[in-house]
Amino acid sequence: METLKVVIEKDDTAEIGGSIESPGHFLLTTVGHSEQEVIGNLKMLVADFIAHQGSDYPEWNGVDAYKITYEVEYDLISFI
Repeated sequence: METLKVVIEKDDTAEIGGSIESPGHFLLTTVGHSEQEVIGNLKMLVADFIAHQGSDYPEWNGVDAYKITYEVEYDLISFI
């Protein structure tokens, strides 16, 4: 695994949300005021997951959190 898909969504607040459905069926979610903040938060969550629970999932063995590429997709309907 070298790439994780980030889905960016918006609700009726000033914040946007982001989520990653990662290998091993683990869902990481966060919010922020910008895409950069959301992705930064998700990167920290991925690093924490790898350091703590990731060893329980074979898909995450040997994965370096700082070498993962994040592919951003937008839930366009949520921005209307």
